[in-house]
Amino acid sequence: SGTRVSKEDGALKVSGKRAVVRRIAVRDTLYGIALELCADCLLEDSTVDGRKGIEENQRGDGVKLWEAHGTTVRRLQVTDVRDMVVWYSRHVTLEDNRITGGRYGTHFMYAHDSTVRRSVLRGNTVGIFVMYSARVLAEDNELSGARGPAGMGIGFKESDAVTLRRNAIV
Repeated sequence: SGTRVSKEDGALKVSGKRAVVRRIAVRDTLYGIALELCADCLLEDSTVDGRKGIEENQRGDGVKLWEAHGTTVRRLQVTDVRDMVVWYSRHVTLEDNRITGGRYGTHFMYAHDSTVRRSVLRGNTVGIFVMYSARVLAEDNELSGARGPAGMGIGFKESDAVTLRRNAIV
């Protein structure tokens, strides 16, 4: 991985249909794993540890889903990255993940009909942020230890039909 945020230098970038990425360990990388133009893909049982010693805003995204419709991400450990993003992707399922020490634990943008469940989002500036999305479900998550003056468990911007169930906001 390189050092320039503008280049999106990362460990792994996957495109295509029905790709399966399993048991990957990413360490000391600017960007982690990107699933771009990746329909019905699966990312599971993996870890992404970001580059330490640099300012949070200068880190890259630990996991990026972009036009990754129908993708499932489960049992990931993501630490010390900027964000985990789900952008321009429909029908995404995130479950049983642990995201700590970043800016956005999970950032949905134009991510209609998506779900985040049974995940721990701890020590991030924002646990979950839903932006320009409809029919997002967040259930059975722990959102704790939000940091800084902008810290929040869950935030929304111009989103519709967001359902929150049994989330612990601490």
